[in-house]
Amino acid sequence: LEARNMPTKSLKLAGTFRRRQPEDVGMDRTFLNRHRLSTKKQVAMGYMPGIAECVIKQNSLVYVDLQGFQDREQKLAMSERSLHRCFSLTKPAGGLCDVEIMW
Repeated sequence: LEARNMPTKSLKLAGTFRRRQPEDVGMDRTFLNRHRLSTKKQVAMGYMPGIAECVIKQNSLVYVDLQGFQDREQKLAMSERSLHRCFSLTKPAGGLCDVEIMW
């Protein structure tokens, strides 16, 4: 989706989250750091060229992790402004759960 086709309201809301510490919203910083190390290892092993993750809780941005490249060939680093196509894994995961329940 190109930015010009996106609803104006979405574009206005994109940068409105204030940053807070994980502990301020009841999250464990240790868990987030373990997750960061795990994804760093996956990027280093070549499973993915880069990763851009964030956690938003209570309308606050509490975690941002940017690693690797958004374009490996051009050595273009991942940034908070990188755009990606997102896919949902809810249908495959739900289908697997259905099969497990039936067996």
